[in-house]
Parts: sequence; C-alpha cells; structure tokens
Amino acid sequence: MSFTSINFLYFLIAFIAVYFICPAKYRRYILILSGLIFTAFNSIYGLIVLAVVTLINFLFARWIVNQYNPLNCAKFVAFLNLTALIVFKAVNIMPVGFSFYTFGFISYVIDVGRKEIAPEKNIVKFSSYAFFFPKLLMGPITRYKEVSDNLDDLRIDLKRVQYGLESFALGFIIKVLIADKLAILPHELLKIGYESISTPLAWLGMFGYTLQLYMDWIAYTSMAIGIASLVGVTLPENFDNPFMAHTVSEFYRRWHITLMRFFKDYVYIPLGGNRKGVFRTIRNILIVWLLTGLWHGFSVNYVLWGLSLGIIVVLDRLFLRKAFDKAKVLGHIFVIFYIPFTFLTFMIGDLNSLVLYITRLFPMLTGYVAEFPNDYVEYLKSFAPYLIGGIIFCLPYPNMLLHKYGRKWIVSIIISVVFYFAVFEVIRNGNNPFMYLNF
Repeated sequence: MSFTSINFLYFLIAFIAVYFICPAKYRRYILILSGLIFTAFNSIYGLIVLAVVTLINFLFARWIVNQYNPLNCAKFVAFLNLTALIVFKAVNIMPVGFSFYTFGFISYVIDVGRKEIAPEKNIVKFSSYAFFFPKLLMGPITRYKEVSDNLDDLRIDLKRVQYGLESFALGFIIKVLIADKLAILPHELLKIGYESISTPLAWLGMFGYTLQLYMDWIAYTSMAIGIASLVGVTLPENFDNPFMAHTVSEFYRRWHITLMRFFKDYVYIPLGGNRKGVFRTIRNILIVWLLTGLWHGFSVNYVLWGLSLGIIVVLDRLFLRKAFDKAKVLGHIFVIFYIPFTFLTFMIGDLNSLVLYITRLFPMLTGYVAEFPNDYVEYLKSFAPYLIGGIIFCLPYPNMLLHKYGRKWIVSIIISVVFYFAVFEVIRNGNNPFMYLNF
C-alpha cells in the first residue's frame, strides 16, 4: 500500500479519526493495530516476518543485560539479524522494508549491549515502535531511544497536527507531480535505446534520474515525518539539502542521514574510525562503503557504486576536502556532476548497458556521433517544468519558507489546493511505487 495510493489515503483518514477519538492510554494499541493492518495489506508473509523478528529482538534484549558480557551477546543478536537480512536478500524473498526495520532492531540490541539504554520491558510499547507504519517501508532508520519518550506520551498537539498535515501533503505533491513525472524520462531513453541517443540527451537523462531519485526520497521522508507528527511522534530527519554540499563526504552526511549514521556508529567507529592511523582509516572507510553498496543489493553495480564513493571519500580525506574548502564553488560543481554519475549504477543494472551509456556521455571515448544530435530538444521542453521543480526542491528555500510561513492560513490553502490536484492525478493515472522499496 503505497503512501500515494487512494487506498492509503482512505486508510490514513480512518486511522487518524480513530486515533484522535481514542483515549490517550489506548493509543499505543491503535499504533500497533494500524501497523498490523498496513503490513498485512502489503503482505501477510511480511506481517509474519515482522512479528517474529519483533518478538525475537524484544526477548533477546531482555536476555542480553543478564549476561556476563552483554556487548558480545548483543553482537551475536545483531549477527542473527544481519544473517536473516543477507539470506532474505540472497534468495530474493525479502519482505518490503525489512532492511530498514532490521537496522532499527540491530541498533536497539547494540545500544542495550552498550548499556546506553535499558531493555524495554513492555511488549506493547516495544511493538508500537516496531509496527509504527510510517517508518516501516523506507525508514527513516529510527533508533528506539529516539522515540521511546514519545511513545510514553502520545498527546495530540494542534501545532504538530498542522505541521504534520502540511508535511504529508507536500511530500505527496513532490512525489506525484515531480518525481513520478521525471520517472518517465529514463523509460523513454530505454525505449529509444542507449545506442541511439545523443550526448545532450544522455546527460539530460542522468540528471533527470538523479532528481527523480532525490524527489522520490524526500517525498517519502516528508510524508513519513508528517504522519508521525500527527500522532505525536518525532522521526529523525533523513535529508539536509545534500546538493548544497561542496564535497562528496559532506553530501553523504546530508543524504540518507539515518543510514549513514548507522554505518558510522555501528561499523566505522567500532572498527577504529580514524583513531588508528591513515591506513586503518582508509580501510575502515572502504569497508563501510562496500557494505553500504551491498546493503542496496548483491549485484556488481551496487558494489561499484559503493567502492566508487569510498575511493572519493578517501581522496576527500587526503586532499580534496582542503582544496574544495578553499574553492567551494568548484566543490559544488564537482558534487553536482559526480553524484549523478554514480547514480547511473542505480538507473542501469546491466554492466554492458552502463558502459554503453557512459560512452554516450563521453563520446570522445569512442568517437560516437549521434544520428539525431538535437533529439534532446523535445525532451527538454516536455520535462522542463518537472526538472525546474526538482531543482527548486534541491535548494534549502522551500523548507525555510514552510517553517517560516507554514502556520499562515494562506500557505495551508495553497498546499491544500495543489494537494487536491495531486490526488486527482493519482485517481486519473494511478501511482508509481517508491524507488527505494526495492532495498
């Protein structure tokens, strides 16, 4: 059940109505019930898996603290979670969202093993965290300690309700009216055939895909955070204007923040971080990026993506960061061109097709001359509104304006009107699934 489907809108309206009417002491049960219904609607198999891993991690966390070496026991439980994730990915039977909520469980048991938090004794409260449906499909990867206090005090705050509605509506608008429109462009290029496209059209396709990926992501995150705000829960931010970064390292401190934070806190730092010399630091960086690539999938293209970023991050640490700190404009330009280039491995899974596409980006490699050198003109005209919209939402200004003027009635009216047109678009043409559901 996609967040941009009509069925989900009916589900959300019913959920919010019941939640608001229900006395505060019963709201945890509503969170659990809504999560059960939401997960079951997507897959009964997925519901069974989520229920089982929730119970296992709840019980194991209680067991960990009574052991002689709780951290080692926590690592063992984390290893069991990771093994399940690897097996599900390897045999291609992974429930939707499994990699996201599994990382949440791993962080929980490790935090218990480190004695940063006490194990939860109330299975109802823990289940309300585990089954909290806004974060189930694509995160944000939420640590238990980040929402534990919220789950003790599920009050309704009108300011947060207004923010939640606006945040959800804005995410819906971005997904339906920008991301889904940009999604057409890569399919058009595939239909033409990469062997036939011109160099300008190849670059247009690469940048269009990057904008689609980012719009898709921030749309889901905005909707998830908005739904959580409606019920009094604060989810962590997942993006912080990454395209304003001037190094690749900074870009990934701003992109998919909760995933990168997970690898930093539970892989990079335990390996020694940057505390044991340059060579160990380089090794640790490359391990983290290799694992980040494998988290996306076990195919060669994701390994190439991870290692290509790991190498650049190493170069950032060695000398690029110093150079780009002195010339930030050049750093921004490098990020704006390099990041979309790496995303080609997401856009094109076949290595032969990927190499072919790269030769279209850089025709000097093969001396390629396009048969129709102006083929990009019509596509640029057709997709210009969506490309411009995507570029605008890459800038910090929309969020700044929403936070500054979001409580004014005129802003709410504008968002409501555009939201209505987005809903009408879904009724007319259906909805596209979120891209990261595959991971």
